[in-house]
Amino acid sequence: MLFLPPIDVYVNQERVTFPDQQPLIAHSRVLVPVRGVFEKMGARVEWTPLVTAVTIDKDTLHIEMSIADRTVTVNGQTRAIDQGVKVVEGRLLVPIRFISETLGATVRWDPDGRTVHIDAPPR
Repeated sequence: MLFLPPIDVYVNQERVTFPDQQPLIAHSRVLVPVRGVFEKMGARVEWTPLVTAVTIDKDTLHIEMSIADRTVTVNGQTRAIDQGVKVVEGRLLVPIRFISETLGATVRWDPDGRTVHIDAPPR
């Protein structure tokens, strides 16, 4: 079994901690538990279990995603993404680059350090 070091995530140079589910890579995309990163960016996150969907709101942006769906609705317009939402160990994971950039952030991936750096606009 191949052991890979954990993926570190920083928002505005502040490390994000993930107490029970760590970020992972699926289909060459980094997925993160939805609350930690996006709440640190000033967004409000809501999970709706009946329709298995998550909504992320920040300022005038409204993002809706459903589990395993490869489309996202941003302010009423549908966009295709190459990696859908996943549930792992009871936690909802979303593609970090797409959501962060949609919220106006710049995202950099350091493959050697397995680190994601997010520069988010002020809250």
